This record gives sequence, C-alpha cells and structure tokens, in this order.
Amino acid sequence: MPLSPRTSPKHKTSKFLATAAAFALANALAAEPVTFEIHLDGELTEISPLIYGLNDWNRDESTEVLNYTLERMGGNRMTGYNWENNYSNAGNDYIHHNDGGLASQAEPEDRLKPGQAVRLSVDHAQAGGRPSLVTLQLAGYVAADSNGTVSENEAAPSERWKEVAIRKDGDLSVTPDTSDAFVYLDEQVNFLLQTYGPSAEGGVFAYSLDNEPAVWPFTHERIHPERPTVSEIVSKGADTAEMVKELDPNALIFGPALYGWGAYVDFSAPDWSSYSSEYDWFLSAYLGEMKKRSDAAGHRLLDVLDIHYYPEVSVVTGKDSQNNDVYTRITDSSNDSEALTQARLQAPRSLWDSSYVEESWVTQHSTGGQPIELFQRIHPSIETHNPGTKLAITEYNFGGAENFSGGLVQADVLGIYGRYGLYAACFWGDVDGFVVPGFNIYRDYDGQGSTFGDISIPTSTTDAASYSCYASIDSQTSDLHVIAINKTDIAQDVILDFKDDSLRFERMQAFGFSEATGPNIQNMGSWEANFSSEIEITLPAHSSIHFIIEGPDREYDKLTIQGSDPEGVITTQFRPSVGTPYLLQYSEDPNTWSDPGDTIPGDGQARDIKLAPTGTTDFWKIEGKRVQ
Repeated sequence: MPLSPRTSPKHKTSKFLATAAAFALANALAAEPVTFEIHLDGELTEISPLIYGLNDWNRDESTEVLNYTLERMGGNRMTGYNWENNYSNAGNDYIHHNDGGLASQAEPEDRLKPGQAVRLSVDHAQAGGRPSLVTLQLAGYVAADSNGTVSENEAAPSERWKEVAIRKDGDLSVTPDTSDAFVYLDEQVNFLLQTYGPSAEGGVFAYSLDNEPAVWPFTHERIHPERPTVSEIVSKGADTAEMVKELDPNALIFGPALYGWGAYVDFSAPDWSSYSSEYDWFLSAYLGEMKKRSDAAGHRLLDVLDIHYYPEVSVVTGKDSQNNDVYTRITDSSNDSEALTQARLQAPRSLWDSSYVEESWVTQHSTGGQPIELFQRIHPSIETHNPGTKLAITEYNFGGAENFSGGLVQADVLGIYGRYGLYAACFWGDVDGFVVPGFNIYRDYDGQGSTFGDISIPTSTTDAASYSCYASIDSQTSDLHVIAINKTDIAQDVILDFKDDSLRFERMQAFGFSEATGPNIQNMGSWEANFSSEIEITLPAHSSIHFIIEGPDREYDKLTIQGSDPEGVITTQFRPSVGTPYLLQYSEDPNTWSDPGDTIPGDGQARDIKLAPTGTTDFWKIEGKRVQ
C-alpha cells in the first residue's frame, strides 16, 4: 500500500497517510492525534518464541498459513487416549464415544500401531521445525476399544477401559502388551524417547499433566465421575513428573492445564478447605504443593504453570420468542452483533488492566466487582510459592473469527503475551477468517515469513479502550517493530513517540489489515526519509498495522578511538545495537574488573566515551548486558 509522507509542523513529526482504496477513510479523522510512547530506555524483556503456538487438531493446509512455533496435542480427547492401540474416548463432547479417531489420518495399516496418534502430531511438528507438547493421562482409565458409546453402566472400571499406571513393574517395551489390564505412562514416555530421542536432542519438548482435570466429572464422567481433590491432582502430577524427569531430564512439565477461572480459584475440590488456610487460591496451592514435592525429589517437577483462558463475558444479542434477553458469549464466532463486537474488543484488558472491569459472572460473583488483572494475580503466586516457574496458556480463543474484532483481538492478545512475559501459548479453534491476519501480523506480515521482534519494548498510551500498541526490537537486525491497533470506527492520527530527540530513522515499511480489507494483510508501502524520533501516522478505522522502522546502515558494537589529549585522555566513539545495553568497566588488572558503572542504552546512537588513565597501566572493556 502506498503511503504519502508529509510534514506536520504543529507536532514536529514525520506524518504518513494511507491513500490506497482498501484503506480509504470512510469517517472523518479524530480531531487530535493520540500519542503512543515507546520507551527505548525502559526495561527490555525477551519475548518467548513459544507464545505463537497452536493446538494441532487442524493438522491440514489451514494451519500451514501460520508461521507458528509450538504444537500441542491436548484437549478432552487426550484424557481417555490409549497409546497402545490409539483408541480414545470423546467424553461429553460426543456421547462418550470410544473410537480410533485420533489416528484416522494415518494409513489404515498403521492405525493400531503403538503411539501412532501421538506420532502424527510429533512428526507434523518436527516437519515444521516446531517443538511438541504431548499430553499424558492422569484420570485413571483410557479407552480399551473402539466399539462406540460407553453407557453409564459401563463406566470405569469395566471391560471398556484399561487402567492407567504411572510406572510399570518390569522392563519397558516399545511393543506394549495389549492383552493385560494396564496402560503404563512410563512405557509411553519411553516409546517416544526411543522413537525421537531425548528432548535435548530434538525429541518431545514437553509433557502436559492431562487436560482440564477440574471438569473431569462433566467431560469424562465415565472415567472420573467424582470431583478430583487437590491431593489427588498434586500427587498424580508430581509422581508423573518425577517419572518423566528420570527418563528424559530435559523434557519440560506443563500442568495442570486448568479449564478456567473456577478452577483457578478452588478447583471445585472437595478437600479445598484443607488448603485454603495456607493458600489464597488453588493456583497458589498447586504451585506450593508441587514445590514441596520438588524439594523432596531434589529437582524441579513443575516447569510451567499451565492454564486455559476463554473469556466469560456474555452480552445481550437479541430476544427469544418470549421476549427474554438472549445472551451470547464473546467466544462465539458466528454472531456479529455490535454489542458482542465491542465487548470482545475490550476483553483482552482483563489479562492486565487495573482500570478495566469486565461484565461477567467472574467479576460479579468472584472478584467482588474488582478487575481480573489475570497476570498481576498469577505472577505473585508464582514468585511466592514456586519461584522460577514459567506461565503458559495452552488453550485460548476470544471468538469473532468471521468478524474484524476477532482479528484485532488476536493481534492484541499476542502483543499482551509478549509484553507480560508469557512463556507459551496455543490458540484453540479453527484457523480461519480474521484469526489468520491477527496471527500473521506477528509471524508473517509480508508473506515472506518475516516476524515481529524478539525483545519487547515498553509502550504506553492513555486510552487502552480505543487503542493498543506493542513494540519490539529484532535482536538480529536491530530493526524496530511497532504494532498499532485502532479499535474505533474512526481513522485516527497517531504519534509514535520514541522519547529520544536524538533518534533518526531512514526507512520505514508498513503492513496491516482492517475491517475494510477483510482478513488479508496488505502491503502499505515503504519509503526512505529522515524521520525524527516522533513519527505521525494515520491508523484506519478498525485496523492493526505493523510498522518496521530501520536506522541508517552503520557499524554497531565497535569501540573506535578518535584521538587523545595532552592529559592522556583517550576519546572513543561507541554505537550500541538497538536493544543491546552495554556496561563500561575499568581495571588495572585484567583479572579484576570494577563494578559496572552507568549503562550505555541500547538505542543505536553513537556517543563519545572518554577514557581517563589513573595509573601506569589501565584497561577498559565494554560488555553487553543480557536482557532479562
């Protein structure tokens, strides 16, 4: 898309206006520009590459349009999966049906081979260069046959099921005995280890401790009709994790894959009262109890706290035949009512925003009308009860795939995940409609596999209800990336303020999508100019735009001697890469260096550094500071 640069004297910025027909401004511009502050001098943090993951049920051409980074084999089906013959149970999702559906994509002669369903997932992940996350079975029983629906009187234990044991009393085999009454988890992990090698050498990256255990009595009432206890889920999880770590020490453990807010709070556990005096909510209890088990084992058993997040917000979208209000949850992708669209656009704020209170049963009946602020609640639990544990959301979906709001929200959520240090995330659902550009605005904005940067830069704006802004640095190229989201129905002038008057940029590109373009990312053009540290651009209505900003071609990270004066003071020049802070240290003995002095900001700007000798022999060094 071509852009027309023009100067804006009032704001002393460079201004660019989208002019292509697809981005024609249907509404008048808002009166005053909105400022997005991009704090290059703020705390820079690494963006985990694993936040751009998918659940692998759409293992077809639809997912290949996404340059995704993690592949999870999870969901309700995996709770009742029997790795020995690939039979599984659908639970309440489909009439408690036992069948071989998980291996249906395999050749007919391979469908009963041990581990074939898991191999389909891991093979697909490895073919795409992605790590795999595989679910292990902790509910107690798995499908013994593929003979269809399991009736109530055939609930486990019965001949329709095989009992799950964590450890086998005997040698582990890659050809398990299918005639006995048990399925062994250690034998399953050993099979994957023998098939793919250890995690550290490209084997299975991580294992999940089952799926949504708090709702087993509803999703899998033929397997686990009673509500699980805190004691049960911790004990089974810790025992399984210890088994995995013995076989493959570098494989990560994700758990407990909780379904949602109710599970976070008290797990609906019959024994919650035994823990509630020590812990504020179940997430803290799980972290704390797994820490106790880890300490006893002498090594970490829980690497990643794993939750699922489906917003609970529902809004009135019509009337029924009795003139009663009809409520629709924002996770619905088929309803395009304006009320639903607007609620969806705001929903990501519950992940972080202390000023936003969503309208849902969660805020009405659980938080006492206070904001959810999910990350601000979870991170203190981790730091208090199990420091060093990472956080993942291995299922999420905000709905609206067929509506522009679904794309803007997907872009918003991925930006939030990167900013707030999420370790891994996997989208759940069909990969279609506006989900695709919402994902690819980060992972393939130009159709050539180009991506958002890997180091997050703090940003701020005064109107989170209307706009979002995420910024990053590419550590390989030092390019700056900014994704700006306009949630309003009015095209808006926006100032990207880098808070440093010395910054100059020479090139910029832009790619984006909007309600007007439909679910397609368009090239908005590129240009060369002498941009100041403030750049004014116009965001089309209901749009997400990715700006790639390059500085001049210069050499970085080299200390150049400029000369010296009669006092022996050496004048040097140093230009750090953007995003790489440096420390200047001094020594009279190369084996002992001074404490770091002031940090040299990673802003890409050349500066003079004077080195003043204090003795007969002096040494200096400039050392890169690792981004945390």
